[in-house]
Amino acid sequence: MINVFFLSLLIFVASFVATLAGFGSSTIIIPILSLFLPLPIVLFFTAIIHFIVSLWRFLLSNKTVNWPLVFYFGLTGSVTSFIAGLFVTVRPEFIVHVLGAFLIWYAFYIIINPQFKIKMNPLVVVTGGAISGFLAGIIGIRGAIKTSFLAAFHLPARVHIATIAVIALMVDISRLTAYWIGGVRLSSHLLLILLFMIPVAFAGVNVAYYFVDRISQRHFRKIVGAFLLIVGIKFLIWGTR
Repeated sequence: MINVFFLSLLIFVASFVATLAGFGSSTIIIPILSLFLPLPIVLFFTAIIHFIVSLWRFLLSNKTVNWPLVFYFGLTGSVTSFIAGLFVTVRPEFIVHVLGAFLIWYAFYIIINPQFKIKMNPLVVVTGGAISGFLAGIIGIRGAIKTSFLAAFHLPARVHIATIAVIALMVDISRLTAYWIGGVRLSSHLLLILLFMIPVAFAGVNVAYYFVDRISQRHFRKIVGAFLLIVGIKFLIWGTR
């Protein structure tokens, strides 16, 4: 079983990165927990942590949510995430490698062109929601593709974070329901550990918000691009391992 102190550090870092970049908690947590626990349990545990972090992010910035974007992107993602979540034992690594190559190219592009922006329209938003939701359910990692779509809309930092938080909540509820229907459960020991991880996750979110409020929009976008680049390299070389 994983050391509780190490897990606390892992959850803190994951929560901090997820808030600052808009993604990353699953990418950080899943590969490490997979060394100790079966994949369905890891996905379920991670989804609960992700839900807690997203809820706290929303409560801290609920007045800046872009609700039309939430409706088109989040609702579509919830449906495809639920469908894919019913098949959590399927893990097509080649999709992760292709995604990694795309993220590397895209990250370089938005770092070099921080003013890059795509006009929002229902077709683009719905497509992004469907793809990212499906990836969340099938491999447990959704944030990078979600953020790559939303970053193209050039949202202000607080709007970006709050909107992603609501979308994440919708998808998390969907995939948690799917995992539960599929018979995935946490042991009493893991449930106890989960309770200890809640304040740790809150702390990671709060520290991230401290930094978000002190950087410019241009630098915020470059930070998002940098995290996309790191995750893209990781996906391309190592996949979800």
